[in-house]
Formats: sequence, C-alpha cells, structure tokens
Amino acid sequence: MYTKLDGVLSAPVTIFTEDGEIDEAATRAHISFLINHGINGLITLAFTGEFASLSVEERKRVIKFTVEEVNGRVPVIAGISDSNLRTVLEQGHFARDVGADAVFVLTPYLYSYTEREIVDFFKTVASKIKLHIQIYNTPAAGRNLSPAIINELSKIDNIMSLKESNTAQIADVLALVGDRLSVFCGRDTYLLETLALGGAGATSVTGIVVPDHVLALYNAWKKGDIEEARRIQYALIPLTNLLVKRSYPAGVKAGLDLIGLKGGRPRRPLAPYTETEREPIQKALEVLGVL
Repeated sequence: MYTKLDGVLSAPVTIFTEDGEIDEAATRAHISFLINHGINGLITLAFTGEFASLSVEERKRVIKFTVEEVNGRVPVIAGISDSNLRTVLEQGHFARDVGADAVFVLTPYLYSYTEREIVDFFKTVASKIKLHIQIYNTPAAGRNLSPAIINELSKIDNIMSLKESNTAQIADVLALVGDRLSVFCGRDTYLLETLALGGAGATSVTGIVVPDHVLALYNAWKKGDIEEARRIQYALIPLTNLLVKRSYPAGVKAGLDLIGLKGGRPRRPLAPYTETEREPIQKALEVLGVL
C-alpha cells in the first residue's frame, strides 16, 4: 500500500557552504531538528530546498542523504519537479530505489501548457513511479491546476495528495476531491481554514523555523480547541509573511540563523537577507517567545 500523509509536513532547506556547495552535515542537522520537534513528514527539494538551483546529481544526493538521515522516523516525500519529463522520471525512479515514501511534483513550468498536456504529464508520472504522488499547485508556476483537472487526477490510485497554494479555489477543491486526496495548504496563513474545510494539514513554511507553534495549532484543532487554534493562527501570520517576503527561501534561512541553526545564504543569484531585513523577523520570533 502507498504511504498515507497527514498533519504538518515541512520542507527542509538545502544549506550551502560559503562557496556555494551543499553542506550535508548542516542540512542533516536541520532535518533532525524538524523530526525531533514532531514534524509529521518531510518534503525535500521543494522551493525551500532550492531544487531549481541544483543539478540533477545534486538533487539525487540530497534525496539519498535525507532518506538516510530520517531513517524511517517519518515519511520522506522526495521533490522531483522539473519541466523535463525524463528528468522527473529519472529522479522519481532514484527516489524509489533509495527508499523515499512518496514524491512531490510541481506543475510543469515555463511553457504555456494546455490542460491536456498537464494531465498527460501527471498521468505519465503516476504510471511510471509507483509511489504516493503529491501534486503541487501554485500560481508561482505560471499555470493553475483547475478544480476540474485536480478532480480528474484524483481518480488515479497513487495520486493521493495535493499541496494547494491557490487560496481562491481551496474550498472548491476540497468539496470535489476531499474524500480522495489529502489536501494540504501551501502557506500557514490559511492552515486553520484548510482544516475547517476538511483538509489534511499544511506543507508548512513557518514550521521550518518554529515547528512547535505550527504543530500546536494543528493539535489544538484536532482536540477541538478552536479558540486556541485561532489564537495561534493569528500569532503566526506576521512571521509567515516575513519569511516569504522576497527571494524565497532567503527569509526562511535568516529565521534559522536567528534561532541558532545554520541557515546561511541561498545559492546565487538569490541574495541573503540584510541585517535590516532580519530585524523584523527577530522581533516576530521574540513575540512568539522563541528567542
């Protein structure tokens, strides 16, 4: 059977040395930090993992050492996104072979794909890679997956979850496919809304830096403490907005630096946050009681 996903998933950053090489030891430490704080699953090589800045061989290396570091403690969802279908399949087969539990696939980007082309892309991935597939819909890819397309894809047995970053349609999507797909919000600012509509949880940006707080929101909801969940939701919004303000994931890495973990700079041409840009993040963390 395919692995089931729910709860608070988080997408570790890929940490680099000063000369821009992958810092495996620091990235492994970050992975274990997330697991030790209770995160329910890890999506490696999402946007926060800077997959587009890595070669295919570097991506494979990250997938492999992530599976090794996790060592079965939580599900590993390997990011295999690319607009080259052959590259997606190559990475997907590698992820399966090294022991990943699922794969994470962004809508193909850059070109003006038709709906039929997008459906064919995902159907091909699902037929060739026999793992749980989480599809990722985001306006940042330049092409929205309509509720109708998502509904069609949800009928494929191993397309089992969705990261939905189009807030305008998440209610429509859940009404259509909530009984077939585990739907995760793409940003923590609408986690409570997603849960109230019947969603499975979050693929959490904020949880990369403050996993305890995001898990507390999720757990309050599960216990039926709506007021507490609402309080935490409102408290997290300022930090979430600061972490994604520009040159994503530079803000997330700045947040990690501020809590005492290595975040470092993103790979060039992305630039790190300046000290001036870090100050509001530090204040938001202080308000949450993290610093």
